[in-house]
Amino acid sequence: MFKYDSVHGIYNKKIKKDKNSFDIGLGRTQIISETNPLKLPWKKNKIDIVIECTGILTSKQDSLKHIKAGSKKVIISAPSDNPDITVVYGVNHKEINDRHKIISNASCTTNCLAP
Repeated sequence: MFKYDSVHGIYNKKIKKDKNSFDIGLGRTQIISETNPLKLPWKKNKIDIVIECTGILTSKQDSLKHIKAGSKKVIISAPSDNPDITVVYGVNHKEINDRHKIISNASCTTNCLAP
């Protein structure tokens, strides 16, 4: 995925990987495979923001599991049933504030039409 990219071309730096991590020259990144957000080590790893891109955990109730696991905020990359705010960059992104913990990024269709 990092070595060959149709937009950026060939990545010429050395890529290191093992069972639990990879490094593309910017420092080691941990790989975690867990389907239950409550079991994710967000608190232990001091994660402030989770970007939820599974397409499955799009409800506020599911996103709150990331908060319970230690994240401070969750950005959902899809429409959500009851987020604290739905944001379309270039339209209302400046309205985000500290009380917004669950943030929906609306839909990909909405974002492709935004200014």
